[in-house]
Amino acid sequence: MNWWMILERNKELPEGWIRTGLESISMIILGQSPSSSTYNKEKHGLPFFQGKAEFGEIHPTVRIWCNAPKKIAEKDDILISVRAPVGSTNISTETCCIGRGLAAIRVLEMADMMYVFYHLRHLENHISQKGTGTTFKAITGKQLRSVKLSLPPLNEQKRIVSRLESILARIDATRANLEALASKASSAQGSLAQLKSSVLKQAFEGRLVPQDPDDEPVEKLLRRIREGSKDVTFEKEDLPEGWVRTDLQNCTDILDNKRIPINLSERSKRQGKIPYYGATGQVGWIDEYIFDEELVLLGEDGAPFLDHSKNKAYLISGKSWVNNHAHVLRAISTVLSNKFLHHFLNQFNYHGFVTGTTRLKLNQSQMKTISILIPPLNEQKRIVSRLESILSGIDAKQKELQILEERLKSVPDSFYMLRSSILKQAFEGRLVPQDPNDEPASVLLEKISSKQSQKT
Repeated sequence: MNWWMILERNKELPEGWIRTGLESISMIILGQSPSSSTYNKEKHGLPFFQGKAEFGEIHPTVRIWCNAPKKIAEKDDILISVRAPVGSTNISTETCCIGRGLAAIRVLEMADMMYVFYHLRHLENHISQKGTGTTFKAITGKQLRSVKLSLPPLNEQKRIVSRLESILARIDATRANLEALASKASSAQGSLAQLKSSVLKQAFEGRLVPQDPDDEPVEKLLRRIREGSKDVTFEKEDLPEGWVRTDLQNCTDILDNKRIPINLSERSKRQGKIPYYGATGQVGWIDEYIFDEELVLLGEDGAPFLDHSKNKAYLISGKSWVNNHAHVLRAISTVLSNKFLHHFLNQFNYHGFVTGTTRLKLNQSQMKTISILIPPLNEQKRIVSRLESILSGIDAKQKELQILEERLKSVPDSFYMLRSSILKQAFEGRLVPQDPNDEPASVLLEKISSKQSQKT
């Protein structure tokens, strides 16, 4: 073969570089899959690689062996995926069998194998775009052999590889450190969520603040309500001193009948300064209000009832409008504070109270029967004060971690872009200085051609 037919001098390349086809500096072996009856996991025969599925970061992982290989790759051959997907590369660590999803690129001894490997990594997207096919993309041997490389003098190839590996090692180490930090942040979020649940549990079991025997027992307060319009029932067995257990309907006013839903189209015509609330918080603004007081809103449908780390209830005050996706509750102030109720509803276990699969619903009849533990009013205030002090610290830490996690999400893309930029510089001759004493790549190619001719 006349190697000069495939050699291109490019004015944009540094002195001593050439553009040439992959086949001019390597032997390319297309894979061929043997009969599946020859596959085994008992390590009989050669390791068998079928495609990218076995690829690692640099080297493939052996999963099966083949005792009747058809196509063989040698140690240090570059393995390239030629079918679904196209272009991914690894380096063989031993003699192995390759299936039709791979080709082996055996770099000739007068070129640097690692230089070719990194160059192919740089060209991965370009090679992938050459793939054709309807069911899956693939490239032919002819297409692979015609892939063009920028080839510097051999000594410069080695300098580029050395510099590349130094830079890429630092990039990989930094990436690993940041991934470890992301893992720690995620773990810390989980720990904070558990701490929050633990604090809330202690609060509503009477273990967060001490009881005060001078506090007026809730039992007396509930009896007063019973004397009015409500038929109140309660329990006090196995509870802290002064506490009672009763249904939510006994200690709250349920204002659901005052809710008015308005669709988005109508709201767009009634823009104002009044908050418009739904299942999990404010969802817009409107020009009028239904309520003008402090209330507790509890999701009716669409709230994360079974996720202990997320809120199901929230506290609002002032003028507001509420749609029919949130229950509207007002604590009976002589017995219960809205703030205490709000925290209680966020730690309550809603299993058995909600229905549905994709969108959970807490209907009013079920909500009314939620069993709430109520301490004396003064103790409620102490509990809320202590809770809010602790939870504000936890929430602040969770917010910090959330910001960190959001920033770390962009790390993979940033490192990919950085690696791509470094590889681009390397194969444009901008990563290491040229040495005028290096033997030009054109001379190297002649030597390769001459040696190959002698073999044939």
